[in-house]
Amino acid sequence: MAIVQTYEIAEGRGVSGTARESLQYTRAFAVKIDDPATPMDEIAQAPGILLGSPHPDDPSVFATSFDCSVSDDLLLYTLNVTYQAPTLIDASTDGPGSGGGGGGGGGGYDYAAAPADTWSGSSSVAAVPIQYDKDGEEIQNTAGTPIPNVQADWAFASLTLTKSYPTAAEAAVDLVLYANTVNASAWAGFGARCWKCQGGSWQKQTQSTNGVNLTYYSATFNFAFDERGWVNEQVMIGTRDANGNNITESMIGGSGDSPISEPVGLNSSGFPVTPPAKAAKKTFYVYEEKDFSYFGTPS
Repeated sequence: MAIVQTYEIAEGRGVSGTARESLQYTRAFAVKIDDPATPMDEIAQAPGILLGSPHPDDPSVFATSFDCSVSDDLLLYTLNVTYQAPTLIDASTDGPGSGGGGGGGGGGYDYAAAPADTWSGSSSVAAVPIQYDKDGEEIQNTAGTPIPNVQADWAFASLTLTKSYPTAAEAAVDLVLYANTVNASAWAGFGARCWKCQGGSWQKQTQSTNGVNLTYYSATFNFAFDERGWVNEQVMIGTRDANGNNITESMIGGSGDSPISEPVGLNSSGFPVTPPAKAAKKTFYVYEEKDFSYFGTPS
């Protein structure tokens, strides 16, 4: 059992493209054998093209997939190879996804190494509770009482990091350690506490080169931006004062000693304020701070 002849089929050459996407090239090869029982892996490797090899006419794209099938002649196979710029593997020359490649011409993606870190960005909108307007003034009714349970749409810019790990345990540990934490110092172009790790996910990945499989674990981390510093600001309101007594109408400028039915603003000492005096504001720091330089600089 042996490979008798291998040659490129001119009719199988092609290229296609779409705006803002990688060009996609195709090549086709005929593989002649002398025995129908010849192993498929030998037939597929006969042209000498490895996954990750650059295209001979355009080194910016690489062999990313192939298919091989028998023709009507059981001793003749056709091998089709597709070339494009993969999105999963980092093509930078200084990352672990570069170099290697094999198969005539040098360079290309090293499928024997896990992909380098990759970053992307987006934004999303969520309904969040608010107690202050854009000028920092508390939201009040016409009687000067803070209005509870007000919400507004808030857009959050976000970053997404895809990071490779050799084991599932390492990926899971980092997700647990950094979820619901904020940056302790300046990171990604902004000051401390502006970025919060929202958690993420991980999954097992396997890629192959020259018949050898590499297994790694791809973890995705999501970071959301909040210029307010991810703090929880609350207007102090209540129906009881700091001594535990019911607040009455007479205590807020009304008449009568009946307890109030709705919360009113409280000062910093926990006692009711009378408009136009404003209720106190208290800031709560909810999230633990972590050193986000561990993730590197988004780029």
